[in-house]
Amino acid sequence: MRNLSTTLVLSAVVLFASTPVFAEGNNRPGPLPSANSPSTQNVNTDVNGFPIIDEAAAKKKRLRVLAGITRGWSKSDRAALAPLLTAKDAFLDARACDETVNDGVPGYLAQGYQREADEDSFSKTFRRVAKGKLRLHTSKESSDEDGKLNEVYRFVQTGDEVVWSQGSGDVTKSGVQETERRWIAYRDAWVRFASVKFPDMPRASLIFALTKERVSQLLELAEIRRNEAASPAESKELVDALEVLRATPVHLGAATDAAAASSGAGTAASPAKVLR
Repeated sequence: MRNLSTTLVLSAVVLFASTPVFAEGNNRPGPLPSANSPSTQNVNTDVNGFPIIDEAAAKKKRLRVLAGITRGWSKSDRAALAPLLTAKDAFLDARACDETVNDGVPGYLAQGYQREADEDSFSKTFRRVAKGKLRLHTSKESSDEDGKLNEVYRFVQTGDEVVWSQGSGDVTKSGVQETERRWIAYRDAWVRFASVKFPDMPRASLIFALTKERVSQLLELAEIRRNEAASPAESKELVDALEVLRATPVHLGAATDAAAASSGAGTAASPAKVLR
């Protein structure tokens, strides 16, 4: 498994190095491999070198960007946006709480890095939608990506309840399920908002973009599930299934059914059947 702590830290640095959105450090422990690199010299860090995110300043910056994009919108358009922002916050809160893999980074910081990375991703999608630059996709492509999401979700839900044990704030199947519920509400809020503000935008293109991003998020956890397999036989089954999932953007029931059977979990139902 790749070093997720390095990924989280570097993501935080990339997101915030160009703006003064870090507060003074605290005493959170833990090393930062690249703490002395040029990319971290202009941000505040704690005594061990971790970048410290000033969440209030970061939020203020995002609100300024949002205000610029929505300047001139009607009251009805702004009203349509509000439920999307609420659903987004609920989903990202769940992501930070239930799907953050610390892997050496103190949990408090890791969750902050995860949340800010996800906020940045939302902002990029929002700008593409508002500017009419979302890549076009067909309903068939959107449906295929949804099928892949269902299979990756089922993959993560195989095996033991704990997907990744990290002492405090374990990643669990129930936590992933709750996050998936909130993602579905977030996706649906996006569709409702877009139907009001951007009625000519193809619905399939938006759903494809949102689903593809969620697939990527769950694939990170699927890799962990594979690497934490309880036995060599189980590991091989999961490796084979995951390789198919990564390579094929369509429904993959046979592969993940085999993985579920090998873990003794049976065939898990898809998010569409369990969560919606």
